[in-house]
Amino acid sequence: MRRAMGYINDLSGRRLSVLWAFVVKDLKQMFRFKTNIVNFVFAPMLTMFSFFLVYSSVFMQSGVDDLGFVQKQNYVVYLLTGFLAYSYFHMTWGKTKLKSEKMMQTLDGILLSPRSRLYILAGKGVKTFFEIIIVTLIFIAFMFFLTPSIIWINLFFGTVALMFIFIIFISFDFVISSIELSEEGIAAILVNYLPRAFLILGAVYFPIDIIPKWLWWLAYINPVYIGVNIFRSAFMEANIPLGIPISLLYIGALALLMPFFAIYVFDFVLKKWGVRGY
Repeated sequence: MRRAMGYINDLSGRRLSVLWAFVVKDLKQMFRFKTNIVNFVFAPMLTMFSFFLVYSSVFMQSGVDDLGFVQKQNYVVYLLTGFLAYSYFHMTWGKTKLKSEKMMQTLDGILLSPRSRLYILAGKGVKTFFEIIIVTLIFIAFMFFLTPSIIWINLFFGTVALMFIFIIFISFDFVISSIELSEEGIAAILVNYLPRAFLILGAVYFPIDIIPKWLWWLAYINPVYIGVNIFRSAFMEANIPLGIPISLLYIGALALLMPFFAIYVFDFVLKKWGVRGY
């Protein structure tokens, strides 16, 4: 196996070994403090728990049994599927930061090769993927006990959709990280407010009917909304206006294009404004 990997590495011009070095670097940084793993779960879980309390008060005290796709008998599943999908989206934000390299003034050395942009993105993406696996295993344990019937083909499509969400937004985060190299204030504003916009227009924890109708088109093109509903369809009825095949094709195309767009923006920012704010 090692000899085969070495042969493949040689054929790639030693690119695999370089990529692996970036992955190891970020994994070592991730596991400096083992208790950090616990933090991966809490932001999406606390958000979900807030909605859980709201739905509980509506269903248990007001006598309402049906809020569209959210119903008394499925609202726990509704929130849990939203929790997992939101985790795939939320956990990408802030994960491709280059601020430490910037402050240590080691960034110029890392960026000597044009290919290093892709290596940086891939390395930090692999690190975040490990975090997502932890959350996914926790979710599977919950759903195993809560859901007696699963549409397995939709679960497969939904898992693919969540992977696309992960690729799209880890690339989006890389765009923000490139902006942070020159304008930390603007990047901080984007990190604080863009995720909230995607979450609200993703209707992750509430029916789309809550959003004004004239904004529905933003939800329908939002990868978070599309991904969460494809995944949710494995466990309950879900709103997928364009159907699963076309929706998957759309977010799959975004997942294919976004990493290259992120690298283009990264190079544009470096050439236009450079690295500022040491």
